[in-house]
Amino acid sequence: STPLLADLAALNAAQAASHERAAKALSGIAESAFRMLGETARKGSPPTELEWQEIATKMIRDAGLEPGAGGPIVAYGEHTCDPHYDPAMDGKRPPRQDEIILLDAWAKEPGADGVYAALTWMGIMSHEVPHEETQVFGLAVKARDLGFSLIEHAARNGRTVTGMEVDEVIRGFLIPSHHHQ
Repeated sequence: STPLLADLAALNAAQAASHERAAKALSGIAESAFRMLGETARKGSPPTELEWQEIATKMIRDAGLEPGAGGPIVAYGEHTCDPHYDPAMDGKRPPRQDEIILLDAWAKEPGADGVYAALTWMGIMSHEVPHEETQVFGLAVKARDLGFSLIEHAARNGRTVTGMEVDEVIRGFLIPSHHHQ
């Protein structure tokens, strides 16, 4: 597994700044896209996956960013567990009540110094988040924090850490947690 921080160390100041701007813009786009989805759902006409993908892609372009190849992945329900889901293939229905929602987007500023930023946001088409989903999200946050902690500790000590090592720490936390519930 490739060292995680190798590519980050190679960014120049302009590239790092471009990445930060793209990440900030994507976060705002995700917030707006989810807000729009909620508003249209409350009115009884939420977009299909394909329509939501087109809306999110337009938001990315309107922010002056270049979306990644294929545009963002948006998915409802059973499609959220497919990392390569393409709404163009089967995205013709709106979300259902109590269904998990996913927006996975990546984009960059145009130009030679543009560096992709990526995010994955998930939600649920519900008035409130069910207890089980709240617990699962809490575990995911703790696992993420353990992974970041490993990376930060290694960097402070001048040690290179690989994605495989981070994955092992996170899985080691999640798998026993899953069995104890």
